[in-house]
Order: sequence, then structure tokens, then C-alpha cells
Amino acid sequence: MKKLIDLFKTYEHALSEDSVMDNFKNILNKAKKFAKLDLKTYLEEFEDKLNKFHMEKKEQEVTARNAQIHQQKIDSRGSFNVDKNSEDHSKSNTSS
Repeated sequence: MKKLIDLFKTYEHALSEDSVMDNFKNILNKAKKFAKLDLKTYLEEFEDKLNKFHMEKKEQEVTARNAQIHQQKIDSRGSFNVDKNSEDHSKSNTSS
């Protein structure tokens, strides 16, 4: 457990994945079963830290996905406006 806690920075980027979190929860639950009271408190703090990072990473993923969808909508509308403007421009040139 000490290594997991010490090396948190090396795997924190993967905490957004539910399967990774499930594995950590399993490890923590097993560790808490056999831990003394003072170590249990420490493990619960570590679990809170994992959960906090998991939620933050999930929120960041959702925000990034929403931003990407929004950007795609803007891009598709922009190309529609460009097409419409060029069509309007060509109509005005042919009527002149």
C-alpha cells in the first residue's frame, strides 16, 4: 500500500477509467479488512483522495467531450454559412 500511495502521481491520469477505480477499490477493501485502526484511517483518507481525483478526471473528460461537440457544431455551421454566402454571391453576380 505504501508504494501505491507514494507513486500516486504516476497513475493519477488513469483514475478517470472506471475499471482502474474498481481495481483500486478492491485493493483498498482488502487492505482495510486486515489493517489496524490507525492504518484504516490512513487508507480511508487515501480512498477519499482517489475518489476525488476520479470525479475530477471524469468531469474533465465530460467537459472536453462537450467542448469538442460544441466545436464541431460551430465548424459545421461555419461551413454552412460560407457555402450559403458563396451561393448568394454567385447569384448576385449572375443577375448583374
